[in-house]
Amino acid sequence: MSEGLIKPKRHFTRGLTIGTLVPAWTCIAWAMWLGDRMAEAVVPPMMMLIAATLGVYQGVGHLDLRGQLGAGRRGRPPYDRDDRFDLGRHDREQQP
Repeated sequence: MSEGLIKPKRHFTRGLTIGTLVPAWTCIAWAMWLGDRMAEAVVPPMMMLIAATLGVYQGVGHLDLRGQLGAGRRGRPPYDRDDRFDLGRHDREQQP
């Protein structure tokens, strides 16, 4: 199924992810060094930023893979919204 897929390097999204995570973790370390009250104010939003950034990075990878898998299906677009509603369509396409 995954034979012949091109593994995207994703330099841009990887760079953005690293460029966001390093300052976020630096802010967390700095806030903890300043004390408990500062850590209470800084750590929760930074953890939300970290979780959102990693979620977007993983989502981009998922969309890349789904686009590559969908591009090989007889010229159809990677995702057809009607696929959710017509479950028997795939079986009908394979019949001679």
